[in-house]
Formats: sequence, structure tokens, C-alpha cells
Amino acid sequence: DLRLRIKMKRFLKKSGGVPPSRIYERLEPVSYEAILAIMAKSASKTAEKRISDFLTKYNGMRLRINGGDLEAIGVREGPGYRKILTAALRAKLDRGFATKRQETGIVATMATTSKTLWWFDIQT
Repeated sequence: DLRLRIKMKRFLKKSGGVPPSRIYERLEPVSYEAILAIMAKSASKTAEKRISDFLTKYNGMRLRINGGDLEAIGVREGPGYRKILTAALRAKLDRGFATKRQETGIVATMATTSKTLWWFDIQT
């Protein structure tokens, strides 16, 4: 627990740009109490800002799309849906998507342009 907090504090105060999705992925599973304790003990304005952004902007963020939307654009149902939706959430956090159309668009783009995303199985 202590090692986790130290590692988290180092991550949060790291200089340079850290995408919102990385902050979300690190803080989302952590309890509010632990997050607030890290914030209170942090002497870093960068860490405080990142935690504040998480609590006020990113925490609780959800996608507007779901499996039905993936099926509608031609992605076959299966265990890859979770990975696809996770990638869409990362894109939403990092790019500031506000609409369902933007979320659907990024998934469709990823599905049709990336050969490295093996978890997409497009219906033909």
C-alpha cells in the first residue's frame, strides 16, 4: 500500500504531458480517501492539478456508445468489445469527445484503418 502510494505520487508529479486517459487509468480504481490523502501529502502543484482534474472532469466519465452501436457499425460481437470500448474511452478522455457521433466515429476509424488492432473483427 505504501509502495503503491509512493509510485502514484511519482507518476502524478512527473513533468511533461500525461494524457488524461493515463491519469484516469491510474486513479479510477483507487478509493477517494486514498486519492485525497495523496493530494494532501503532495507538495507538487502538478500532482494536485492532475488529481483535481481527475476528480472534477474524468472520474465517472462514461461512453455514450455500447455494444449495440459496435454491432451497428459492423464489429462482430465478442470478447473484444471490452477492448474496443476501452480504446474509445481513452480517445474520449484524451481528445475531449462530447458526442455519441464522435465516439462512434473513432471506433469506426480504428476498425477500418488499423491492422494492428487484432481485436476488431469487421463483418463483410
